[in-house]
Amino acid sequence: MNHELNTLAQILKAADLWDLIEKHYKPLPLPNWTPPKVLTAEEEERFFRVVAGNPDWSVAYWAVSLTNNTSAMGIELRHLQMKHVFLEQEPPPIHIPDTKVKNEFRARVVPLNAVAAKQVRRIVERAKRLGAWHHDHYIFPYRLKRGSYDVTKPASPYFIRSAFRTMRKKTGLEWLQPRNFRNQIITKLFESGAPDEWAFVAPQAELFDARGNRIGQHGAGPYWQAADGSRTLGTAKARADAPSADAIPWLLLAARPDGPAGTFSTITSVQRVNTVGGKAPTGGCSASNRGATARVGYSADYHFYRPR
Repeated sequence: MNHELNTLAQILKAADLWDLIEKHYKPLPLPNWTPPKVLTAEEEERFFRVVAGNPDWSVAYWAVSLTNNTSAMGIELRHLQMKHVFLEQEPPPIHIPDTKVKNEFRARVVPLNAVAAKQVRRIVERAKRLGAWHHDHYIFPYRLKRGSYDVTKPASPYFIRSAFRTMRKKTGLEWLQPRNFRNQIITKLFESGAPDEWAFVAPQAELFDARGNRIGQHGAGPYWQAADGSRTLGTAKARADAPSADAIPWLLLAARPDGPAGTFSTITSVQRVNTVGGKAPTGGCSASNRGATARVGYSADYHFYRPR
């Protein structure tokens, strides 16, 4: 508010009108700022050592551990869907979409370290046990009642509150809040001087047959969708470096149907070969272009296999 009023004051001064109201103006008092509180190394080690051993706290433990290693928290975690997780890549990333963040700069792709990848695998495995299979299903699904979940809806904003309160009491850290783990990872990154880098978001491509006819599209999941609406989802099983260092890897993926019957509904394997391009931009990534999206062209041959 003070910034806006200061701008208005400069305009009024330029118009020789400020003297009329200057005696009636007083800036709003600035709040006292204190740096966000973070855990000491000993407190962090003790917290995760204690809470990791209690299965009743598993979901809350996985969530705050993920925050502690990625900075993703709150609504960003609750709205993660299966299509935002790319465990078949190396290193595996998660995509925090721009539709569920506080501002455009919070949308991001986060490469997962070993701890975060382990927790995401546990979270996805739990979601699958609860019925998640579609790319739009949530990895933290909504709880209807004890033992019953709706994977088509995101978890409640309070989905870890009760367990987290017990966790902090057990570890003697009564002041601790889930947001403190975001402060924790940001502080660590700042102190270590970790560089910004480009990270893969998702494929977006048109599919053509050998005669050059457009037959479908390829997108995040990953999925391949035919013109008749049938589609298949892939999970990477093997990869090999492309002959060219400037090209994305060759892949072998297991596939399963996702949608109506049709051209792609019986596909069981997909092979990506003869790739050209697709690597991250060679230019530097810095704070000045943080959050930017760069589209990188590529081509590849996709071979689809079905049982005889």
